[in-house]
Amino acid sequence: MSPRHPLAFALAVALFTLGAGIATAQPATAADPKDKQIRELREQVRKLEARLADLEKRLAPLLAKQEPGADAGTAEAPTEAPAEVSAEAPAEPDDAAAVATEAQRAKLVARARQRMRRDNEKYSREQLKEAEDLYQVANNNWRSDEAKESLRQMVKKFPNVNRTGCATLYLGQMAQGEEKEKLLTDAANKYADCFFGNGVQVGPYARYLLGLHYRNLGQDDKAKQLFEEIRRKHPDAIGHRGELLVQRLPKD
Repeated sequence: MSPRHPLAFALAVALFTLGAGIATAQPATAADPKDKQIRELREQVRKLEARLADLEKRLAPLLAKQEPGADAGTAEAPTEAPAEVSAEAPAEPDDAAAVATEAQRAKLVARARQRMRRDNEKYSREQLKEAEDLYQVANNNWRSDEAKESLRQMVKKFPNVNRTGCATLYLGQMAQGEEKEKLLTDAANKYADCFFGNGVQVGPYARYLLGLHYRNLGQDDKAKQLFEEIRRKHPDAIGHRGELLVQRLPKD
């Protein structure tokens, strides 16, 4: 446990001290008053162990970030690739009503972090770092063939990671024709519960982009169906500039 966290360090010291006290206590009979004292000490140790385990669990993400060599782009603290790269991306919000409130955005960010933490139950830290490294290739050289190939590798190797939903969405934004439709559909359905670190949810955002794509193709019925799903199921969903998607939907 790192001494940079005083409470965790204090609990560890207390646990060690109590354990040492029990270890050095002389054997006692049932009638000896020390027997009661030892039982009490053991109970205190048990409680401290439970508290320490809970504290370690809570501090684990923070400790991981502070360790030498820790990558800021891990599942707990992702960086964002440029999101507004598509010609179908929304315009800058032009009024206050189009922007989500701080409370709405905070709620979405909390959901994003909760989804990211679920990756820790399925993958090791090394695997998540590998997935993030593949993702960040696109961040460093956007729209390049290298970026696309790296994202494809990530989707294939880590199909259930939160970041894979983001990668699939980006691939969809860069694709054309039927491939674009397939990738955005996958992002909207298979990876609907994935999030970017800023609170943008992959599912509704992919539906938004897919709806705009259908409008460009003249398939208005498909577009309207997707836009209606956003209105009904995701009224608080946002884009990467903090705009409410429902405020960006076409009016006609």
